[in-house]
Amino acid sequence: MGISLSILDGRPRNQRPPPPLTAKTHSLTENSLSCWTQVASPSCHDVLPVRAWWEEDYERSQRLWSRDLARDGEDAPPAKCGPAVAQAILRAHLASGACLMIAPLQDWLACCPSGKYSTAEALEERINDPTKSKHYWRWRQQCLLEDLCEDEEFQSTVRGMASRM
Repeated sequence: MGISLSILDGRPRNQRPPPPLTAKTHSLTENSLSCWTQVASPSCHDVLPVRAWWEEDYERSQRLWSRDLARDGEDAPPAKCGPAVAQAILRAHLASGACLMIAPLQDWLACCPSGKYSTAEALEERINDPTKSKHYWRWRQQCLLEDLCEDEEFQSTVRGMASRM
């Protein structure tokens, strides 16, 4: 399972993609985070990145989509996490009210509208699997940093998402 939101409030805890909605669960879009001691993150080095956790459990993705991300008239979420889904997830985290939102590079790369940085299988984007001693820090960026610095499509997408918050 991947992380939908990580909150650090003096003791680390993880809120995974949403369980069935109850009085104890919060929506990403309700600005339930408002404290300067909280950090939001859709994934991290020891869990699946956004694309992989989205595709791992369709029922949970469906709950997240219908509860927090769907726009009017949208029914079911896509089975694959394309750029529109990745952008919606990162935007929800940016708008969470946390003082800081941290997302791994592969989650930002998944937001590129052309999809050119998300050509590998989603599971290959995992950085570390702490349950397997031979799977440590294996992810490697598939593009040069210089190429990202010159990529107007990628830069304008990230800039646009960040500036709306």
